[in-house]
Amino acid sequence: DININLDSAMYWGLIVNELITNAFKHAFHGMAEGYIKVAMGKYGDVFQITLTDNGTGIPTESEPSQSNSFGMNMLAVFVSQLKGKMEITTERGTIFKITF
Repeated sequence: DININLDSAMYWGLIVNELITNAFKHAFHGMAEGYIKVAMGKYGDVFQITLTDNGTGIPTESEPSQSNSFGMNMLAVFVSQLKGKMEITTERGTIFKITF
């Protein structure tokens, strides 16, 4: 069980929605099929959201706060509101790991 306040839950929902939407829109171009995995949990005092896909990946130099993409900028703002940190790994797809 994970207990978080309503404001944090709202940002979690917005983050997960944006990540899944982006994966459906961009990750699987030219692919017949793919997968998206979302995991959420609490590890000690740290909350974590991880979204993994096996798509084409995003440029490794993509820095959400410096991006021209509205969605990536929005993600950076949501993570900031949670006083969190976002790591992006491109390894056989893309992995977003958000901790706060």
